[in-house]
Amino acid sequence: MRRIIGILVLAVLLSPVIADTSNAANWDWEVTYDTADCPGPWHGIVYFTRNCQLMEKLWEGDFYFPLNFWFFTPSFANDILFVHYCKCGLPECSCPGYTNRALSKMAIPSYVWPLSQWTLEDLNTWVDDNVPDSMELVILQDSVPDIALYVLMDLGVSLANPPVFKESYIVTNGTCPDLPGYLIGTTEIVYDSLAPSSGYPLSTTPFSGEVKQHSKVTVRPGDPIPTLTEWGLIIFALLVMGCMAWVFVRQRRRATVSI
Repeated sequence: MRRIIGILVLAVLLSPVIADTSNAANWDWEVTYDTADCPGPWHGIVYFTRNCQLMEKLWEGDFYFPLNFWFFTPSFANDILFVHYCKCGLPECSCPGYTNRALSKMAIPSYVWPLSQWTLEDLNTWVDDNVPDSMELVILQDSVPDIALYVLMDLGVSLANPPVFKESYIVTNGTCPDLPGYLIGTTEIVYDSLAPSSGYPLSTTPFSGEVKQHSKVTVRPGDPIPTLTEWGLIIFALLVMGCMAWVFVRQRRRATVSI
């Protein structure tokens, strides 16, 4: 009996170590399908990333109708990537002459003076500390056929100066007055943590021209959600199984002695 109690106490003591508890931010992607912009389905993908490196694909699928879905942020993520493009009905076929691929990245860059380098802040912590209720962001698509559009959204700037929601925008040299915190380009977004403090750690080749609103993302603070890591689950399961095996063996020994 003492061993059983000891194992259970050990499991309880280890639980704060093996548990990863965070206020998981709640993201809501609201997409409106427009047949004038895409003759086939829209194809959407959501990635959680860390330091601009793909870590986990959360969702991927086609949609022929207005779509609204929500998801939580995993604890490792410090930026998030929304991808969408128009398809012609074949698995990997984009549509010539129609709106093509658009990638929208959301992050919170900040300069760490003691380390003399930039960092991307943890999404869950930043949302929990700074977003009082919710914030809304515009997901863009290009108006020029067959080009890839890369959009960076600096959440810190967009929270202080929310974007204006309208049908289309005129972008000059990568920026638009109606889209504070947005950097719009035609090449993949590059993250340089060693960029000078007077500069900016994220860059792309600036785009100039017209872009349109494709959808809206709403982010809200989440409630604390305890999630066990894979190692935590393994350790906890081994402790419970060991306890059960010990009880089973002990009961069999007692039954043998009685006979």
